Amino acid sequence: MAPFTCEIAARRALSDLSPEPCVDWAERMLLAGFETPTLCILVGETAPFHASEMEALFDRTATELGLPVIGSTEEAVVLLSTALVRRCLEAGGQTGQDALDELATLAATRWGPTDLDTFHVLYLASVDLAAGREQRYREDATSDNIDALIDAWCVDWRDRHPTPAWDPLDWSRATGSS
Repeated sequence: MAPFTCEIAARRALSDLSPEPCVDWAERMLLAGFETPTLCILVGETAPFHASEMEALFDRTATELGLPVIGSTEEAVVLLSTALVRRCLEAGGQTGQDALDELATLAATRWGPTDLDTFHVLYLASVDLAAGREQRYREDATSDNIDALIDAWCVDWRDRHPTPAWDPLDWSRATGSS
């Protein structure tokens, strides 16, 4: 699954922009009907990638598309977390588990809202339960309800952190304009 627009922008703001997902995102944007001169260049980039060139291409594309400006590290962490939550809810399976893993890592390694820590706790509980071990992270978590607890927390996070400025600029929700 290609990254969401807010996810790519948040990663750029956090100096964590990976070239391959950026090219995947650019391709999805073109297919969704977005077209800018630099987006067309970005979609044609191939390995070996040059980080500074990819960042410059993304920055120009962001300007051409009129992407919102991310004003702080905390805003970028919340935006990235919201994109990962969306991936957990929409993709499920291994992609959802990978997104939860990344949310747990984000909670453990980046400054952000304190309620982000809940993802770390839920992830640790789910890992122990999946391995058949007793978990001691959440009293209410069992192997029968851990997925429902994770989904409920994801829905709650998404509802508390809407992305209305980003939604029309995402390949997955766009009507194809630029």
